[in-house]
Amino acid sequence: NSESGSTECSLDGAAYATCVSPLTYVDLANTSHTLNIRSIDIANNIESTPASHTWTQEASKAIALYHFDAAAPMLDSSNYSGGSNNTLTDNASANLASAKFAEGRTMATTANYAYVADNPSQQAIRSYLTLEAQVQLTGLPGSYAPIVSKINTAVPAESFEYGIRKQGSKYYIYFRGSLNGTSYTEVRSTSLSGAEETALTAGFNHIAVTWSLGSVKFYFNGASKGSGSIGTVGSAKLASSAPAM
Repeated sequence: NSESGSTECSLDGAAYATCVSPLTYVDLANTSHTLNIRSIDIANNIESTPASHTWTQEASKAIALYHFDAAAPMLDSSNYSGGSNNTLTDNASANLASAKFAEGRTMATTANYAYVADNPSQQAIRSYLTLEAQVQLTGLPGSYAPIVSKINTAVPAESFEYGIRKQGSKYYIYFRGSLNGTSYTEVRSTSLSGAEETALTAGFNHIAVTWSLGSVKFYFNGASKGSGSIGTVGSAKLASSAPAM
């Protein structure tokens, strides 16, 4: 309806009130919500069948949050429910009580890892993504030491990965991102300092990467370690993982 003031909205059965697009609600409860939208013409004729949309509001914007002191399976604490929850399946790792916050897993070989299947909640990370973990290495890597990876032989084959890598005589935080699902581009932080290299094996360190529509930023214990880009900044999205959006 093109008449001014002729659109009204009602959230969860509340009284209808004039609304305009885009419409934003904040601090919604973690429950099901229904929005009804109706039109009124200049003669005050009210639309008899309002448009309606129902959705479930989740409690957290974190796609996955893990406390590694739990027995397998390691539960996702992000509050996503049902099939959208990202609970980990453990593969031969062991609890490490001396870890940061006494919540850790020992993953000393390539046979030690934890994994989760693709599900709908993971589609939200294509545009914006923060990857962060408290990590201690048993030794500096000769090449790559992945921390989180969605690069595998499944279809699509590529999505993203971050971790620590060696290039020449220097060490970096790296991020690999795929925009097409078949190949990836790698970007790296500025090189780690000698003190940061020592810290990698001396104790636990907070290692983080952010992705924002093609823009990549790196952090080591909260300090910026440079940035990079993949694709067209402002519009690039990571490759979708099954199930498709």
